[in-house]
This record gives sequence, C-alpha cells and structure tokens, in this order.
Amino acid sequence: MFIPRVKDEEINGKQKIKSVLKLFFADETAKKASLAVPEFIPYLRFKESEKKAEADVCFTTIPGISEKPEYYEIYSENGKIQIYAKDFRGHVNALATLSEMLSFENGGFYIQSGTIKDYPDKPFRSFMIDTGRKYIPIPEFKAQILFIARSKMNKLHIHLSDAEGYSIDFDSYKALPSPDKKFGKKYTKSEIRELISYAALFGIDVIPEIDMPAHSFGLTMAYPELLCKTKNAANGWVACISNDAFYMYAEKILKEISELFPCEYIHIGTDEIDMRDVFNGRFLKHQFLDWNECEVCRRNFKKLGLKTVTERFYYFLRRVYDIVTSLGKKMIIWNDNVDISESPDIPKDILIEFWRIAAPQRGPRENCSMKRFLEEGFEVINAHFPYAYIGDLTREKLFLFDTDREYHDFPENLGLNHAILGGEGCAWDDRYYIKYSLYSFIAMIAERCYNNYSKTPDTKDLELALTRFTLGITTPDGFNMQDYLKDFIPNEKAPETIFKPDADLYKLREVLKSLKKQLPSEKLQTNAYLGEIKRHI
Repeated sequence: MFIPRVKDEEINGKQKIKSVLKLFFADETAKKASLAVPEFIPYLRFKESEKKAEADVCFTTIPGISEKPEYYEIYSENGKIQIYAKDFRGHVNALATLSEMLSFENGGFYIQSGTIKDYPDKPFRSFMIDTGRKYIPIPEFKAQILFIARSKMNKLHIHLSDAEGYSIDFDSYKALPSPDKKFGKKYTKSEIRELISYAALFGIDVIPEIDMPAHSFGLTMAYPELLCKTKNAANGWVACISNDAFYMYAEKILKEISELFPCEYIHIGTDEIDMRDVFNGRFLKHQFLDWNECEVCRRNFKKLGLKTVTERFYYFLRRVYDIVTSLGKKMIIWNDNVDISESPDIPKDILIEFWRIAAPQRGPRENCSMKRFLEEGFEVINAHFPYAYIGDLTREKLFLFDTDREYHDFPENLGLNHAILGGEGCAWDDRYYIKYSLYSFIAMIAERCYNNYSKTPDTKDLELALTRFTLGITTPDGFNMQDYLKDFIPNEKAPETIFKPDADLYKLREVLKSLKKQLPSEKLQTNAYLGEIKRHI
C-alpha cells in the first residue's frame, strides 16, 4: 500500500536496480523536477542522460494526458522506468510514489515492477505549522517540508504570529517580540526565503499568516498605541480596529509579507476574537467589549454608523481586504467570527478556512455552518476541529475526515463539493507529543485530502505502510509500530507514555537502532521514539 493511496496500481513483483541511475528529461517542465530527485531519493546517485534510450528513468510531460491536475503515470519494467505527467506537480507526485516503490534488501536496491496511474481528488491539500508559539530550527523545518511533499500535499500554511510573538524579524516594526522566550530567536528574511525556495522544489505554495485583530498581546504590548483607550486598562488581546494606526501597521506588515512570500494568498487569521468565557489572570472577562468601551472606537464607529460587534468586525475585514488586494494577493480568514446565518457584508472572494462554529460565548453560533458559507458563494478550505487537528482527534475521527462533509450538527455531504477546495491539517504550538505524532498525522491527513472520495481502510496493511512511510526503506518487513503504541497517533490523551503497558521496549529499541538510509524526518521520528524508550527502561 502507498501513502497516500494511488488511484490505480498493478504491481507484479520487483526488480534490482543500479545504485547509479541515468535520468532523461524530455522537456523543461520535466527538467524542473530534477531538483527534487535527490531530495526524495538521497541514497541513490544520479546522472543526466542526453539520450532517452540510454536512460534508466525517463520523465515526460504530456499536458493532454488527463483532465485531472497533477496526474501522472509510472511504468516500471525490465529495469526501466517511464514517468508521464500532466504538469510539474504531477512529476513531483510521481517522484514521491517512486520513492515508495524502492526497497533496500541484502545490500542492494530494488524497485517494484508494474503500472501506476494516479491523481489527487482535491486541488488544495495543506498543512499548517505554528511558528507563532515555537521556533522550529531550519533543518527540522526542511525535514517537515520534505515530508509534506512526500505526502503529496501542495500547500504549507505557516502561522507566523500569535499572542506570544512574531517569528519573523520585520523591518517596519522592530519591537515585535519573539515567541521564543528563552533565546529570542526569529527567522531572518533570508531564512524565510531559503524555506520558500526549498518548498518550491516540490511545487509547494507557502501561505503566510499574520493573525489579527485578536491574539495580539505581542503586538499591543510592544506598541501600546494600538490598544483600545478605556477607563479600565484594556488587556490587549484584541487590537483597536477603529484606529488608523492599526491599519498603518497592517499595511506595512502585510506589504513586507507580500514581498517576501510569492504565494497568491495571505492569511490574516481573525479567529477567537471573543474570549469572554476565559479568565486565567491574563484575559479579562468580557474583554472583547473593549471595542464598545473604547473612546476611540465609540467616536469613530458612531461616525460610521456601526453599532454591532459584527458590523465593526466586517469593517475591519473590508479595510484589510483592500490592503491585501492592493498588494495583488487573495485573502484567507478563519471562519468563526463571520455571522453566516445572514448574508455578510464582506467580499465573496475571501477564501474561508472553516475550523468550527464559534464556541459558546465566543461568537456567532445560531444557524451558522460551513454549508451556509457555500450557499453564500464563498469557497472553503475544510480544517474541521477536531477532525483535522493534531492531538485533538481520535482514531475514529481521523478516518472519518472528509473535506466535503459538515460535522457540527449533522454528518452530511454538502453537495457543493466544487466550492470546497480541499482540506488542511493543523499542528498548533509546542505540545509535548508533537515530536511523536507529527509525521504520522501529516501522512494521514494527506491521505484523506488526496483520496477524499474513497474511504481509507483502517487495516493492518495501512499500519504497516504508515510505519514504513515514517521510518524509512530499511524498516523490516512486517514491523508494525502500532503494535507498540497506545494510540494510532500519540496525543495529549496519554501524557504519561505513548507506549502500550505490555510493549517490549527492548525489542523495539533494537529495531529502531537498526534502521539505516533514513530521510531527515525519519531520523527525527526514530530519535523521538528512542528518547521516549530511554525514559522508561
């Protein structure tokens, strides 16, 4: 079994291949994919051949091969491999599959023989990484990007700011704090360009997110002029959106973002504005009412005739939308503060990332749903909580995730599937279990987005495939990591240990230490397991 599963396969054995392969690229699109080859398959060596007849692997682009974007075909026979793809992303996906067809046995490399024809069900397959709360070292970040590419995802959403701080060093607002409280680390623009360039090897678009107007402690502490002006000190969770100084901030920051990230989208957050049910010493009860109590907001919103919280939020959205579109970008927002029970006064070309109906006391709820966004003409990305959230889902929920399905009030296929572009898995903050669960989670969310129109089989074959996909080509036949783990994907429900009580950790350690020829993510995954074993024996 492949991860993600391929649409059509006829595998009829395997054949030994040389450790140095000659590659032939028939056109410029195919040639572009050559840079990804050593990233997917670093344990082989490659030479470019000028003659197709002499090549071991031939790449050819045929735009008319299928109507499906990212379509590809692989023919592997008699030591020769032919790859035909509709477009660049088709070649990348073919390479990802090709890397899974390889095995290392008795000191030699083998590849499966047969035919594969494949394409993704959804055009938008994304994973979100949170750097607004935790600094991820560049080598580890690249390991995650490569794994996302191997999982055939085509989008990487980076959450760049949160209440804790900003992970990029901006020129226009130097005082913005780093989320890394211990070392104060931020990414330089040069490092961000390095990550974007690396993602581009695989045709992955990198979507930046600057969260506003809530999650703004870092912003309002550094720049108190962006606080609401109230009789009682405003706590700064939400910035003062009637203040022109806020839109000056938004314009300058988003301009730097647009110059740095070539992606067509900019995500501006907009989630969890209303947090009135929270009180932990840092939040203030009814803090969202800063907008009602603020003398600047009262004065400016009265002139504009904006009386309700929703009207004021839409005012903010329209102003930031104008900034984003003036930069030649498309805007994405989280859904939970749009009162979609009625037609909202906001542009319909805003891309909606749906994660949930607002929680009680945290925003509009009655008659709100993902279906209503579709009925109003919005396009949607499905990131349903907890089905697409690391650590917040069960095995059952993971296998139920369907980008075209509504979950809150009724598990219904919405029938407007053309407007649901795809799905996104989300890995928030620095929860301890992420090092054990990240790669399995990415692989399974990718599988559900890639094969949205067919059920993922919850079988031992899948467990074996996932084990090999996350640990590498030297994983012993029949070795199943699920035999040792409490949960299919370790999460916060089992903080004392990730292993079953009767797991033979000495045997597991022996197998993990024997693994060779691993990709960076596979080494990180193996070391995480070994570290947890060391804690217990």
